Amino acid sequence: MKIGDKAIWIPVNFALRMVEKEHPHYGKVVTIIEGIDRFGRYRISVDDFPNCNSRDKVNRFMADEVELLEIKNVAKN
Repeated sequence: MKIGDKAIWIPVNFALRMVEKEHPHYGKVVTIIEGIDRFGRYRISVDDFPNCNSRDKVNRFMADEVELLEIKNVAKN
């Protein structure tokens, strides 16, 4: 994935090896805002994050590449 791509975020608790279905952003559409780092993580922002003070600084999360399901652009015929 590259910067600007959309994905669905499925947070994983790696200590318990479980998907965190109670996570407030589980299954939400996110945008990649920084590319992959040396640990295999992306910096993402949640698309429907609520409006708040300093939203550009607060709406920044790290996600492992296995937690992101890439949304492919499919052309309609």
